[in-house]
Amino acid sequence: MAYTHPQHSMDKSHVLELRKNLGSILQGRRKALGKTQAALAHEIGVEFYTFISQVEGGKARVPPDRIIAYARALKMAPAELAELIIKHYDPLTYEALRMKK
Repeated sequence: MAYTHPQHSMDKSHVLELRKNLGSILQGRRKALGKTQAALAHEIGVEFYTFISQVEGGKARVPPDRIIAYARALKMAPAELAELIIKHYDPLTYEALRMKK
């Protein structure tokens, strides 16, 4: 049996919807803090502010090596952001993590 990412078998519109939902959450946090996309990009060590736009629009994912910086820039606990990311980028893993048995 070959491994494929679980979301690859999902409807692409559903995957995009999940990413857009997370993007809206992140955008709301950024705006509530009064930060521009450029300021956030600088804080998390991303060269181009357009990357933030892509994440907020659901076209790009938060890279794993930027989760802690992203969370701190948005005044979130890194675990809180990581949970949101898993919930929206990999809902099957999120579901498994929440199962007790």
